[in-house]
Amino acid sequence: MNENEFIDQIIKTHVEKLSDSITYDKDTFLHELGLDSITVVSLIVEIAEKNDIDIESIYSSLIVPEKVSDLYALEKTMKETAKIN
Repeated sequence: MNENEFIDQIIKTHVEKLSDSITYDKDTFLHELGLDSITVVSLIVEIAEKNDIDIESIYSSLIVPEKVSDLYALEKTMKETAKIN
């Protein structure tokens, strides 16, 4: 699994209209993929659960992701936090 594969998988799960013909990159805004704020929160929770992070422990430092690259960075940060704890 490449570094961003998990994020790409959960984006595709949450974006019903995303097909093989629709592409996005790290600079794509999440709202351009049809992801609303509730869905973005769900993505954050999924990333936290995958990395065994208590969402409340990082809540104060969370920045709401706007782009795909923000989700990539969020997962990287959570992975690093998991290693520390």
